[in-house]
Amino acid sequence: MTAHLRVDPGVARALLQSKDWAIHVLPAPRSTDVARRSVLADVASSLSTPVNSQGVPICVLSGLSGIGKSSIATAWADDRADAYSEIYWIDASNTGSIATSFGLVAEWLASRGVRILGADVLGKVFSGLAACAKPWLMVFDNVGDPRAAAEWIPPRGLGHVIITTVRPRSLTGPRISEIEIPQMSISESVQLLSLRLAGNSPVAGEQAAKLTSLAGKLYRWPLALEIASAYLLNCLGGMSGIDEFERLVMRSLDDEDSVPHGYPNTLVRAIDLSWHQMINREDAAYKHAVFALQCSGFTGSRQIPLQILLTTSIVNFDAVLEHNPSDGFIGYGLSEPPAGEIFRAMRSYSLTYSDIPFTASDTNEDINPSSFGFSVQVNEIVQSIIRERFLSRQLTENSINAIALVAQHWLSAAHERRNFDLLQALVGHAIAASDYAIQYDVANIAIAFLWGNAATVLRTLGYAELAVPYLRHELDLFHNEPTPVPIYHMQTAATLADVLIQSAEDRRAILDEASTVLEECLGQVPKALTIDYNVTANTVRTAMAATLSLFPEAAEHQRICAIRDEFARLVDATPLSEGPDTFEAIMEIGRMVQSSEYEEARSLIEPMLGERDVRDPEAVSLMRLLTECLVGLGEWESARTKVNTFAERARKIKTYQEEAGIFCRNVGIGCFAEVVYGRNIDAIKVFDAVVDFFDETLADSGKMDLVARSTGSVLSALRACIIHDFQTAALRLADVQFENLPKFGGTSLLGLTYQLLTRVVGAVPAKLATYTESEPVQSTANGHQISNIPPRIHHWAVAESRPSTAVLTTQWRLAGGRPAREPIEIATELMYAFLASGIKASLVEAKLDVFLASGDFGISENSEPYWNSNAIGRVPVFASKTYGLRVDSPNIFIDPTVPALAPRYRNITRHSVEEEFPVLSPSSRDIFSSPFILPRSHHIVRYRNMESKELLDAWGDRSERAHVECATNGLLTAMCSLVEQFSQPKERVSQISAMHPQLRELVGLYRGVANLPTA
Repeated sequence: MTAHLRVDPGVARALLQSKDWAIHVLPAPRSTDVARRSVLADVASSLSTPVNSQGVPICVLSGLSGIGKSSIATAWADDRADAYSEIYWIDASNTGSIATSFGLVAEWLASRGVRILGADVLGKVFSGLAACAKPWLMVFDNVGDPRAAAEWIPPRGLGHVIITTVRPRSLTGPRISEIEIPQMSISESVQLLSLRLAGNSPVAGEQAAKLTSLAGKLYRWPLALEIASAYLLNCLGGMSGIDEFERLVMRSLDDEDSVPHGYPNTLVRAIDLSWHQMINREDAAYKHAVFALQCSGFTGSRQIPLQILLTTSIVNFDAVLEHNPSDGFIGYGLSEPPAGEIFRAMRSYSLTYSDIPFTASDTNEDINPSSFGFSVQVNEIVQSIIRERFLSRQLTENSINAIALVAQHWLSAAHERRNFDLLQALVGHAIAASDYAIQYDVANIAIAFLWGNAATVLRTLGYAELAVPYLRHELDLFHNEPTPVPIYHMQTAATLADVLIQSAEDRRAILDEASTVLEECLGQVPKALTIDYNVTANTVRTAMAATLSLFPEAAEHQRICAIRDEFARLVDATPLSEGPDTFEAIMEIGRMVQSSEYEEARSLIEPMLGERDVRDPEAVSLMRLLTECLVGLGEWESARTKVNTFAERARKIKTYQEEAGIFCRNVGIGCFAEVVYGRNIDAIKVFDAVVDFFDETLADSGKMDLVARSTGSVLSALRACIIHDFQTAALRLADVQFENLPKFGGTSLLGLTYQLLTRVVGAVPAKLATYTESEPVQSTANGHQISNIPPRIHHWAVAESRPSTAVLTTQWRLAGGRPAREPIEIATELMYAFLASGIKASLVEAKLDVFLASGDFGISENSEPYWNSNAIGRVPVFASKTYGLRVDSPNIFIDPTVPALAPRYRNITRHSVEEEFPVLSPSSRDIFSSPFILPRSHHIVRYRNMESKELLDAWGDRSERAHVECATNGLLTAMCSLVEQFSQPKERVSQISAMHPQLRELVGLYRGVANLPTA
C-alpha cells in the first residue's frame, strides 16, 4: 500500500495512528459499494465537518424503501469516520426500538465516564451527548413516524443527526434540512449492475448499452437493480439474459392498482419474479426459505434472528408448549436441509442479506448461519410486498402465528435466564409481531402468549407504559375465549395491574381500573390452583406486590384494601413447593426494616443480592432495602456509597429509574431525624447524595409518580434551606402537591415539614433569599460556650404543653455545648422558630444590666415582675445590648440570649445552671414605659430602653450568611420542638390543640387529618 501511495511506511503508520476513527456504538447496515457522490455532497452541505457547534444540525434523507437512504447514511458514516468519535445507529422503526437503542446508548455513555443526568433514558442520552467533548453522529434509521421520533432527537451537543424516512416533509425547523433521495444516476446504476453481473471485468459496447437500458427500465432504483441482478444470475445466465428479463418485467405491468404508491412498477415486478421463482423451486431448502421470508414480513427489518425464522417452518403449537423455556431456546435443529442452504436460498434473489449478529460476542462463531446469533435483514418494501401481494388471509394468519409462537418462546427462555442483552435484541421484533397481529386482527392463544411475554419483557426492561396495550388485548381475548384458560387469564390480569401501576404518574387516577383487574385476577385463582399450583402461587405474589405498591395512595380505597387482604390470605395459604419464595423473603425483609431489625435484614439481603444480575427487578428492591438498613444502622459512609451506586445504575438501567422515587423517599426520610435533630454531618452527606439523586432524576422532565415527586421536593427544599439557598427552596416547594405527601404510622411528618418550610421560606426577605455561599463568612461566636440544658427543664416544658417554652428550651438544647453567638442572631433564630410554629411575636431591643442580689430569691418565673427602686443608681456587674421577643398571646417577654450571655458573668456572682435559662416572664403592663426588672436566684436582671424593632433594621449591616443561617436554625428548632410535642399520647396532643389554637393546624397536619388552609 505504501508503495502505491509513494509515502514512507513510518510516516504512514504515524499518520494513521494519530487519527481518531469513529467507533460504531450500535451496528449499522451493510455499506454500499457504489458511491453516490452527488448525494453525499448534498449531505456535506447540511452537515459541515469538522463539527464545531453545539446546535445539532439535522439532515433528513427521505425517499421510498429501496432507494438507498440507509446505504447513503452508511456511506456518509464511512466517508467521514475521521470527523466523529462515536456513531450511534438507532433502529427507529417504532418507539420501542428507539427506546431500546437509547438504553444501549445510555449504557455506553455511562461506561465511558460521561456524566449523564435525567430520570428517563431520553434525558440521560440528551445530557450525555451534550456533555461529550468529542463530536458524534446519530443516525435514526428507518423512521416510521417522524413526528413521534422528533422528541428523541438530541437538542444540543457537539454532533450531527441523520434521519432516514419514507415520509417526506414531516419535520421542519431552523436546524433541519431535507434531501429527497433520487434514483441512482445512469453511471451509478450501470456501475452497480456491472459489479453484480460482471464482477471486476470491464463492460463496454453492446453490454454497456444493455446495462443502461435495463437500468432505465428499472428506474435506476437500487433495490430493483440488486434484485434484477440476482434473478439474472440465478435464472437467466447473467448478462446474456437481460433481454428475456426485460420481457418478463414488462409483460405484467397492467396491474397498477397493486403497486404501492410512489414505487416503480418494475421494482414490484422484479420482486414478483424473484418471489415466484423461489416458490416454484422444488428444493426443500427453498420451501423453508419461502416460509421464513413470509414470517420475516411480520418482524422488524434488521437483525432478525435467523434461527427464529428457520424454526417457524418446522414448529407446531404442541411442540412449543411441550418445550420448557428453562430447557433452552427452541431452534431449527434439522440436518437436512442444513441452515446454511436455507439461508443461501433466502438470499439467492437479493430479498434478504446477512446482518450484524444480534448477540455480543468476542468470537466469529455467529458468522455461521447455523449459529445462535446469526441475523438477517429484509428491506421494508420487500416485507410490505410479501405481506400485501403474496399472502392470502390464511397464509397471513399462519405466518403471524408461527412467528408469534417462536418469538414468545425465545422471550420466555431469555427472561427465564435473565439474559437482558438478548431481551433487548428481541423486544423490537416482539413489538412488531404484536402490532401486526393487532393490525391483521389475528387473535388466538399463540398470539396471547406473544402479547403476554412481550409485555412481561417490556416491564422487566423498564418500559411498563409500552406493555399496557398488549395486555389489554390479551385480556380481551381471554374474555371471549370459549375455552377458559384460568392460568393465563390470571397471569395477564396480574401483569396488567402491575404495569398500569408502574406507568401511572398519579396512581390515584387508576385505582378503580386496577381494582377491576386485580379482582379479575382473584377470580381466576381457585381454578388456576387446581391446574398448576406453583405458577398460581407465584402469580398471587406478583399481584400482591402490585397491590402493595398502590399504598399509601390507596389507604382509603375500600376495594383495594379488601383486595390486599385477600391476596395476603392467599399468600399465606399457598406456600411455594418449588424453589425459594423470593416474594415472601423480600416482604419479610421489608417488615424487618420497618421494625428496625436492620442487622438481621442485612444478613438476608447481601447473599440474595450476590446471586442476581444487577438488572434484575428484585435486585433493585434489595438494593433499596439494603441502603435503608445502612441508614438505620448509622453506617453513613456505606450508605452514601450505596446511594451513589444506585444513582449510577439509574443512569443506565430503566428498572432503577422506575424505583428512584421510592428510593429517594425512603432513604431520605430515614436520614431525616439525624439531619434535623442530630445535625450529624455524615448523615447530612447521605441526605445530600439522596437529594442530588432526586434532583437529577427529576431533571429533563423525568418521570416520577406524584407521591415520590412531592416527597422528594419537600426533602430537596429542606436541603436547600440547610445550605441557605432559600430561592431554590421556594422553587422546590412550588412543585409539592400537599395531598400527595404520604403518611407513615398515622402521622405526616412530611406534611408538617412542608408547612414549616413554607412559612419560613416565605418570611425570609427577598434580598436574602438569593444569598450565595460566595460571600466571605465572619464568625459571630463570642468565645464562650453555652451550657447544656438540664434535661428535666426541657422535658417539663414539653410535657406542660407550653409551646413558647417548648420552642425556647429546644433552641437551648440544640445550642448546648456550642460556641455562644451574638444576641441578635439568637433572637432572630427564635423569631423564625416562632413564626414557623405559628406563635406571633415581635422583636425587642434593650439594654441588659445584671446586679448582684442581697439574698436568694428563688426561681419564680410565673410571678408578676416587680420594680425595685433600690436597684436604680447601682452599678451593674454586667451590661450589654440584647434582643428579646414579646409574644402576643399569652403576653410574655422572652430573652433567649441569657444562655449565651450568662457565661460572661458566671464567675462574678453565685451561680446555678438554672440561672442560664432564658428569661420568660409575663408582661401584663407596658414593658416599654419603664425599666423591666426580674429577680433570679442570685442576681437581678434589668431591661431598660426597650423598644420594638423591625428585624432587618435591627440586623443592620451584619452578615447575610448569618441571617439565613438563623432562618435555617429557626426552622430546624421549630421542627424538633413540634415533633416532640406532637409525639406525646393522643390525649395530650388533643389538649395542646385545644389550648393553643395557633398549633391546631399543625397538629392536624402532623396527624394527617387536616388540609392546608386556603390563602
